[in-house]
Amino acid sequence: MEVYNSEQDQVEAIKAWWDKHGKLVIAGVVALLVGVFGWNTWQDRQLQMADAASTAYYQMLETVAQDPNAAMAIGRHIVGEFSSTTYAPLASMMLARLSVEEGDLASAEAHLQTVAAQRKLPELQRVARLRLAQVIFAQGRHEQALAQLQGDAGSLQAAFDEMRGDILLAQGQREQARAAYSRAASAYADQPDSHALVSMKLNDLEEHKAE
Repeated sequence: MEVYNSEQDQVEAIKAWWDKHGKLVIAGVVALLVGVFGWNTWQDRQLQMADAASTAYYQMLETVAQDPNAAMAIGRHIVGEFSSTTYAPLASMMLARLSVEEGDLASAEAHLQTVAAQRKLPELQRVARLRLAQVIFAQGRHEQALAQLQGDAGSLQAAFDEMRGDILLAQGQREQARAAYSRAASAYADQPDSHALVSMKLNDLEEHKAE
């Protein structure tokens, strides 16, 4: 380590070091400040977008009963302008519902596909997969509908099994349908209405078997 004989030697050494490295230090500080301000600006932008998306989504909910077309326009705006917010998949779910009500199953399928492909909201993704299976099934594409029911169903396992049973029954696979309905009925034990509906489907299978 260099030994300084006086304070003047230290001052001269510091000046020499600054002459050599000062520009790099200043550049580093500037880059750091730009990064900090840039991050803060980005965060502010995200908050503004989330707030605007929230306002638009609640406008959509308030409008849907009186003017579905206006609600759909708002929903498309949310999906287009605020795709990075959690309100975009929520708007897509509503757009899918409105499309089904209009008989436009192709559009409903497209909206549900976007939600089923995202990973940020796993429970909403499962709802989208279930509804997507229903929409595809309604179009007569049984194997593709079954494919949507593969994987983790979480709290919707019973509903997934019931839907699986409906599709298998339509395919003529009665034993597999019965197994799916039985699983659904067991899982619906604490949901009387759903349990009763699946039990009816099981009873219908048994009656046709007896015939």
